Amino acid sequence: MDDHTRQTNYVSPFAGEPHTENLLGVKGFRVRPCELSPEGIKKADSIGAIFSLFAWVIGIFLLCGIKPANPLIWLGSIIVLSLSYPVFIKMALAGQYRKGIFEFTADTFRVWTGRQWLAYDRTLKHRFVMMPHDRAREEEEERELQRANAQKQGRAVNPKRYYSDSYHIILQYMGQRHDLMTVYDKKRASAVLARLKVCDEVMDNALKMGEGEAMAPHDQWDNQPGDLPD
Repeated sequence: MDDHTRQTNYVSPFAGEPHTENLLGVKGFRVRPCELSPEGIKKADSIGAIFSLFAWVIGIFLLCGIKPANPLIWLGSIIVLSLSYPVFIKMALAGQYRKGIFEFTADTFRVWTGRQWLAYDRTLKHRFVMMPHDRAREEEEERELQRANAQKQGRAVNPKRYYSDSYHIILQYMGQRHDLMTVYDKKRASAVLARLKVCDEVMDNALKMGEGEAMAPHDQWDNQPGDLPD
């Protein structure tokens, strides 16, 4: 084996997000996506808009009462309030993340709903897919209407996409749809889907090979026992 081969670092299919770890005491994986939903984005944007309006109202009142000798002080206050807006948005977003917990074993796929585990037989026909949000088309129609009305008034608007940029992660189980998670941003949704698929494929291999085990994510993450209810 030459030096080049010895120094090769292979990339694990479990590297990066979503967080993936080995199950304890059984061959399998636990996947923990933590993603924003379109509703979470909308709520954070609404909170941020209220904050921004509040900041500008304060600024206007301050400007109306300033003395000619110190206008820069009040101007500085307005700038500080404006610059704090992105920070406030990040704080608002932090509370809108939704966590999913999915577990794979050789013959079972489980979903934690927040109250109970839902189990699916992996030996039955199933697959994981990503679909555009159910309200994406409705939102696009509303956006077109808003743009048309604004154009009539001589204005240009570009309403933000929420549902059009969101995707459902779905388990198709014996031809039936089971929604697992809704994710804002196609790239993020694709990453969740890819991770579920690779875990499913690896467990298929483990099932076919009996005691064989194709690969595991423990080189990337440590096990975290005792943090999930059964």
